Amino acid sequence: MAKMSVSLPDELKEQLDSCAEENDLKRSAAVAQILETFFTDEEQDPHSADPRINEIDEELDQVQSYLAQLHERDPEYYPKPPWLEKPRRSGRSFLGQQ
Repeated sequence: MAKMSVSLPDELKEQLDSCAEENDLKRSAAVAQILETFFTDEEQDPHSADPRINEIDEELDQVQSYLAQLHERDPEYYPKPPWLEKPRRSGRSFLGQQ
């Protein structure tokens, strides 16, 4: 088994640690699983995925857009959700959980 060292921004390391903890994995096992899923997803035929994923992605984009508009109209009543600042990954979970 190969060993390697990587430098990550602190925020990304914290996300990795949270992901590993949530999935009851050691950090290196989480990295291996994330990379394996990432490369497997890249190689898969996009037509083999559940056809509802694109529809669900579009609906989720609409909901997020609506929430952003509500926040813009009345920020005191509709606080800005923290996830609104980060781009959303569409149609895939790096740990293979849907």
